[in-house]
Order: sequence, then structure tokens, then C-alpha cells
Amino acid sequence: MTAVTAAQRSVPAPFLSKTYQLVDDHSTDDVVSWNEEGTAFVVWKTAEFAKDLLPQYFKHNNFSSFIRQLNTYGFRKTVPDKWEFANDYFRRGGEELLSEIRRRKSVIASTAGKCVVVGSPSESNSGGDDHGSSSTSSPGSSKNPGSVENMVADLSGENEKLKRENNNLSSELAAAKKQRDELVTFLTGHLKVRPEQIDQMIKGGKFKPVESDEESECEGCGGGDGGGGGGAEEGMAMIFCNTLYSSSLSPLTSTRTKPSRFPKNLKPRAQFQSMEDHDDHLRRKFMEFPYVSPTRKQLMVDLMSTVENRLQSQLLPCNLPPDVRNFKNPNGSAEASLHIRSGQKSSPIDFVIGSWIHCKIPTGVSLNITSISAFLNSSTKAPNFVVELIQSSPESLVLILDLPHRKDLVLNPDYLKEYYQDTALDSHRQSLLKLPEVKPYVSPSLFVRSAFSPTASMLKIDAEEEDKLEEILRDHVSPAAKEVLEVWLERCAKEEEEKIVIGEEERMELERRDKSFRRKSIEEDLDLQFPRMFGEDVSSRVVHAIKEAFGVL
Repeated sequence: MTAVTAAQRSVPAPFLSKTYQLVDDHSTDDVVSWNEEGTAFVVWKTAEFAKDLLPQYFKHNNFSSFIRQLNTYGFRKTVPDKWEFANDYFRRGGEELLSEIRRRKSVIASTAGKCVVVGSPSESNSGGDDHGSSSTSSPGSSKNPGSVENMVADLSGENEKLKRENNNLSSELAAAKKQRDELVTFLTGHLKVRPEQIDQMIKGGKFKPVESDEESECEGCGGGDGGGGGGAEEGMAMIFCNTLYSSSLSPLTSTRTKPSRFPKNLKPRAQFQSMEDHDDHLRRKFMEFPYVSPTRKQLMVDLMSTVENRLQSQLLPCNLPPDVRNFKNPNGSAEASLHIRSGQKSSPIDFVIGSWIHCKIPTGVSLNITSISAFLNSSTKAPNFVVELIQSSPESLVLILDLPHRKDLVLNPDYLKEYYQDTALDSHRQSLLKLPEVKPYVSPSLFVRSAFSPTASMLKIDAEEEDKLEEILRDHVSPAAKEVLEVWLERCAKEEEEKIVIGEEERMELERRDKSFRRKSIEEDLDLQFPRMFGEDVSSRVVHAIKEAFGVL
């Protein structure tokens, strides 16, 4: 082997390098990503992949052309109902292995005593973006007189293989369309979802349950505690509409569902499991809390897991679109993740929201915000829950830990006694303030100060060393946060067998106050800060989703 040939083989083909970069970009994991083991990659959204990503790396937007190019490099489709591709030398973290991948040799034509060969091994590394190199040689120069016939036979076999794959794809497309029609029939026939609501979901809107005085019963879907099962039906409708919305973007895109009791004529499909896996991937990305210390990450994971595990029966799945659950600004200097789960209709939980935000500030420091909030609806007057940590240096952070009140404490002294005095919430704040590194934090916003209770832990922690801050988080902040959350779960969020009846006037006042607080929170914080951090387009999309969850659109 010559030195030139050896050098060529040490450099991977541009197509392989660009494909690796495309797959390894975490900002587009909702469109294309590695599989769990990192041994293959999955195209989750073929339409977005072809339209938005391919032109960035190659000179076309043709998904079929991309697949053909994968085939020429020996990639194989590993899962029948999913666009998952694998090659022994194409692995996560193994970019140096790309040079081992060889382009297959194949004959394009044989005319006038000359044979045109595409992608011989010695030429594979000099190809362009999407096309192999070609060379012309005389049959007489071949060392094997029968090589032309062998290559023609190989090409014919490859042709047949492509035809079979094309037939399989057509069958999958037909099956996906049939599945969509079955879902539409089920939604309109059993859950009484109007056609215009389904159209709204397909176009990207959020499903809104039908307001009706009649209780509709789903055949095969039990009513829960002997009742009509309205909450379960609403949750079922949410799941089906999410599935329909996902599959409408691309008939072969993996979709998602949660276990439920379908009528027998709707058989489970592997496609649902694939989408559930994708949903789990997005949730794990949120739970990574990637830019904070291990102690702080563990605290946030523990709190979020406790909330979801204890309230699991009261919560619906997260139905945010992937580009809202994880997003970045155009230049990559800010990234965030959002996780929102609405409460069941019969639950006192309105919604639970968790988030992390990482932003590089021009001064050279990074701002990291992690927060979890739980909001109750007007069926109860109990306080909400919030914990937020704001950090802009390794040695200091701001802690906000509270059960924000939802009624005037002066006009309602019993409320103050029930939720704040009897629960000894102020003891946590007082205990933290005994530490020399901890001082009260005063927000510059009068609105923020008015929104929290008298027992709120609004504290600034200044430690001389990073290790000391970790110690305070582990030994003091973490136990306090978990105890406050336990108070909220037991005294505020618990579904009581005999619910306290809220009068209509009191309920309307709670709704009015809650909406006013949520709207003002968005105006004071997100509307001002998000456009600066993420740009207008991303900010508009994300804030709209949050307003929808908050019920203030």
C-alpha cells in the first residue's frame, strides 16, 4: 500500500464525518439521536430531518437519497418500524472509527469496452458531500477477468434489496395511515371529540376537552371509582390526540402512548412503544440538570421524583412538543429544559412544572437556574409549592423555598395558622439563617416579595469555597427543601376522601387571584428575560406553551 493510499484511508469520507456531526448534535436530539446503547442512530422526525437538517450538511433535502448513501457505506436498518441505522464502525464516542468504513464497489454501466466503477475502496475517502468518486478503466487492466460480471450480479442483488425495502416502506406508510384513521374513529365515536378539535391538534394546537353535561363512557375503559370516569376519559383523549399529532407530522415517525385500556379492535403496536421511549429520553434529558454540581443535581432529581411518584395517579403525561421540552438559542450560549404535567380533572393539582436554564453571560460567568413548582386549582384554597436555586458563581447562590399563599393572610388568620403556624414552616428559614454563610435575600421586584409567604426561605448563600457551598446544600438546604415538600404533599396536595366544599364566590376569587398571579409572573420574568436569552422565535414558542399551561392565553 502506498503512503498516499494509507493517508487516504486514515481520513473518513466527508459523508461519514458530516453524518456523525449531525447525529452527535444534542440540540437536535428530538429529530435525530443515538439509540440508548450508542450503537446506532434513529431519525425520529423524517420531515424535519429532510427539511431542516440535511441542507445544513449536504447539498440536498432528499431523505431517500440520504438512505441510499447510507446503504453504499454498509449501514443497515435494524428496526422494522423505526428509522434506525447501524454500522459496526459508527458508534457514539467513536469518531476515530469512521475511517474503517468503506464505500461499497458497484458497477454503474459498461459501454464501448469501458466499465465505470463507483466508490472503489481506494477512492472512498475523496468523495464529495453526497456522491462517490468515479474512475474509468479497461477490462483488460483488471486482474480478474470475471470481476465485471460479479459486480453486475452484486448490483442486481442490491437493486432487488432496494425494491424490497421500498415495498416495506409502502406497507408501513399504509399501516400508519390506517392507524391514524382508527384513532380518529375512536376519538370521535367513543370520546366525543369534535372533528375541529382533531384538526387543531394536527396543526399543532393543544387538545381541549369537550365541555359537555353528558358523561360519555368509553367501551372497555372503566370509570374508576364506580363513577363515570370523566378524568380517565379526558386523559385517554389527551394521549390519543398526542399520538395523532405526532404521527400526523410524518406517518412513519415513532409515536408515544401510555398504558391504557383500549377496545380490542385497537391492537397495540411497536410504534407506540417507540414514542414512549422517545418521551423517556426527553424526560431523562430534563432530569440530567447538566450544568449544576452533583449535590444540587441530586437535590433537584430527588424533589422532582418525589413529586411525580407521590402524585402519579393525579398527573397526566407531559404533552409539550419536543422543541419546547428542550431548546437553545441560535448561537448556543443558552440552553433550557422544561417539564410540565397537568393534573387529572378530579385532582386538586392544576399542574407541576420543572425547569433548568443555563446561560453564558457576556461577562464570562454562567447563570444556572433550577426550579420546581406545583400549582393547585380552585377546588382547594391550599398554598402552592416552589423551590428555586439561582447561581452565577461557584461559591454562591440564591435559594427560594416556600408555600406561596393564595389567600390574604390578614383577612384570613385561620389560613395563616393552618398552613404556616401549625406546620412550623418558619423553623426551616430560621435554621438556615443560623449559618454564617446565609443571609436574607431581598428581591428587587416588589411583586416577587408580595407573592411569597412570611415563612419563605428567600436566602443568599455566600461560601468562600465551592466545597463549602456543596456542604451547605447537602447538609442543610436539601433536608429543609424535602421537609417543606413533605408538608405540602401531606397538607395541601393530598386528595381527601371528603373534600372541603369551596363556595362559588370563594372559588371564583381563587381563580381570579391565581390567573392574575400567573399572568404577572410571566410578564415580570419570562416576557422580559427569555427574548434576551433565547431570541424572539424560540422565546415566543416556549412562552406560548407556558402561558397555555398556566391558563392565561
